[in-house]
Amino acid sequence: MGESSLKNVDNKTLFGEVLRRYKCFKRPFGSTIFLGMPGTGKTTHSQEISDLNCWCYINPLDLIHTEPITPEKSDEIIVKSVVDRIKQPICSHGAVFDNFPQNMKQSIIFDKELQKFGIKIDRVVELKNSAESFLQRVHKQDEKNDVLEYYKMQGRVISLDSSKDKDYVSSQLRSIFSKGVYNKTQ
Repeated sequence: MGESSLKNVDNKTLFGEVLRRYKCFKRPFGSTIFLGMPGTGKTTHSQEISDLNCWCYINPLDLIHTEPITPEKSDEIIVKSVVDRIKQPICSHGAVFDNFPQNMKQSIIFDKELQKFGIKIDRVVELKNSAESFLQRVHKQDEKNDVLEYYKMQGRVISLDSSKDKDYVSSQLRSIFSKGVYNKTQ
């Protein structure tokens, strides 16, 4: 955005953005993954933490829209799209990844790409609910469990019971992200 384009921005919008950036300056840098079954509140809570910490919110499904994806190249294309998004100035303070990576291959490719920028995933938040427990008993383990295991081995996973009240889960997340509590099961 050049100087001339700022001349056309009204003062309220401009000062609002300056104030937002000033508040963001005081927030910690970070990168967090939210994983869980459908209906656990991944999107709701990941967007909330994104807003709280001035991190960009990234859902890979929002990024993939231009080219057809073949199964052989899908992981590389998805990771490339996410990495391209991280390179944007709005993501310079950190990012929250909603349901990404989706499998072990994406996790490994993604971590290698992040290393190129000196970034690593700080935390992986696993949201659980009773429906998930039931599904895990009935169905064989899916690739999400591989992603969780990958990050558990690195000591980065925080598991929360998302079947509790939304406000309770939100307060737990705010506590975790405001105090820098790492690698705990809540």
